[in-house]
Amino acid sequence: MSHPINMIGKQFGRLTVTAKYDTTKGVTRWVCLCSCGQPAIVKGCHLRSGLIRSCGCFRRDTTWAKGEKSPNWKGGIKPDYRKRHLLKKYGMTPSDYERIWTEQGGVCAICGLPELRRRLSVDHDHKTGKIRGLLCDRCNLAFGLLQDDLALLDAMKKYGETHHQSSGLRV
Repeated sequence: MSHPINMIGKQFGRLTVTAKYDTTKGVTRWVCLCSCGQPAIVKGCHLRSGLIRSCGCFRRDTTWAKGEKSPNWKGGIKPDYRKRHLLKKYGMTPSDYERIWTEQGGVCAICGLPELRRRLSVDHDHKTGKIRGLLCDRCNLAFGLLQDDLALLDAMKKYGETHHQSSGLRV
């Protein structure tokens, strides 16, 4: 079995490799930081081949620029959509989001991992509207399915602990 090449510190397009994430079935994934500030987890073979060169910001930047210059441009999602969405839905500005993101170190408030495909989701109390933090899609979906019911979360934890020995569940 071959050992993965150490790619920490190497740059591929807009991505700089910061740490090894994991190796599964001989494929190593790396934690990268994009020049726009977003983290990304990318397979090493995709970095080396040039298939992935940014967190997705390059495509967004170039698609927007090309579309806006095209004589057939009919609009679409404008860059200030995010600003309006955050303000309307959560009463926060993009700088509020960036402040929370920085305080959390750019990772999910629950699992501590960076979001793989997009920005972290804003987690808020559905009754009061108060913002609690930023979550990855997986944790946001799981917490949302619990409908903020902490008693149900405790019951799930007890169930997992009870069956941990026999099933191999992580606790």
